[in-house]
Amino acid sequence: MRVLPVLTVALLSTAVYADDAAAVVPPCALPARLEGVFDGAPGYFVGFKKTSADPRALAAALAKKYGFEYHGYVSWADSIFVYTLSPVTLAKLRCEPDIEYVEFDRTTHISRMYRVPNNRWRGP
Repeated sequence: MRVLPVLTVALLSTAVYADDAAAVVPPCALPARLEGVFDGAPGYFVGFKKTSADPRALAAALAKKYGFEYHGYVSWADSIFVYTLSPVTLAKLRCEPDIEYVEFDRTTHISRMYRVPNNRWRGP
């Protein structure tokens, strides 16, 4: 009967991470997709559907409705960057009809391929 202890550990570990953004179930039938995996980088990109009339006005209205601040609007992607969202607010935001996706921000690393030889300026 080793199945029971393993199942108990799995259930307890799920309860410990109940505040995780992906663990809160959105209160609607068809929520916007949640993309990526949380890797420690704070923030989310919130993407609007292409059919949204005015994404900038929508961003301001959603920020006021849910009490968050957004930092920048990316016009080519029809998205905004939100630095902090509670898991419950994130779940509710995914149920908004004009939201297409919410994506976790992620850590990126700059490659060395753009390094200038000898670290000297080679300009005019």
